[in-house]
Order: sequence, then structure tokens, then C-alpha cells
Amino acid sequence: MNHSMRPTEPITDIQLNLHFDLAQRSQKLFWQFLHQGQDLYATTGEATGLILFEQASRLHISLQGCDSRHREQRQLLSDYRVIQAAIVTVPKVLLPPRRGEIEHYPPSPFDSVETAITPVMFGEPDDQGIAVAAELPPLCKFGYWEMSMYLTIEIPAAGGKHRPQYRVFRFDPELEVNNGSQTDDPPR
Repeated sequence: MNHSMRPTEPITDIQLNLHFDLAQRSQKLFWQFLHQGQDLYATTGEATGLILFEQASRLHISLQGCDSRHREQRQLLSDYRVIQAAIVTVPKVLLPPRRGEIEHYPPSPFDSVETAITPVMFGEPDDQGIAVAAELPPLCKFGYWEMSMYLTIEIPAAGGKHRPQYRVFRFDPELEVNNGSQTDDPPR
């Protein structure tokens, strides 16, 4: 899909779909940011490699777990539990510097969040293995951030094991929050 242009209508609701598989060796989550079915990951133009958000957008997060360790069939997990989750944002330097001073964007793009770490609460997974996160504050600040999410997952004991298994998963795209215009100039 070509992502050289921003969607033509305002980006109000953003769906972040996350996926993990107990068979995977890495801790990387598969992730996809969507707005009305359109992938927001820019693959061309000035924003290549960024996730494009707009101010006042709302981020909705769902997580799906599966187990394909037994190659004959992939099973959806409905008995895992997210015991800790957090979004970590690292602001970029504001370019060009105003009045010759180096400035940074705020620690978080989320409204009313003044720190770089935003806790995320997930509900219990449904029978399709999908756990949905509680609503986050809207994205109200303009800027560029590196964004990571870390999840600690508890998988119940199985196969004669007495202790649950714990896994840590993460992802780390880069995002831009803007005012919806084609220019990337921050408000002054």
C-alpha cells in the first residue's frame, strides 16, 4: 500500500493491533496502526518510517495472543493475562531551534500525561484471544516521539508445570502528532 499522502479525512480514532505468539523466539510484538482500515505507517515521502497521528486523535489498543508451538494447528490464547503494560515516549529535539535555543517536545503526546511513561490497563482476553486496553487520554500535543510499549504477560501453567510462564513483549515505532495540515511546522 502506498502511504505517501495522509488520509484525506481527519484521523480521529486510531486502532493499534498487537499480536504475540508463544512460539516466537523474540520479544518483538507484531504491530499495526490503522485508521478506518488504512495503515498509518508511512512508507514514502517526508514521513517515511513514522506513524502519523493528529492532535485530538484517540488511540485504541487490542492485543491478541496465540500459540503455534504445535505446528498442526495454531491455537488462540484466551487464558493469558497482561500483568503490566506501559507506553514509553521519548521526545525528539524541536527543530529548528527557536531563538537559537534547543528545545524538546513534551515527554508525552497524551493529554494530561506529564511523564514519559503511560501505564496501560488491559481487560481479560475474550474467546478469540483478544484483550482490549482501557481508554487512553487523547493525543493533544504536537511533535515527534519515539514510542515503545512493554508488556509482561502471564501464561498459566500447562502440561504438568506448577508455575505460570512469564514473557515480556515490546514494540518501538516512531510517531508524529500534527495538526492535520500538510505542513509539519510546529505551532509557535
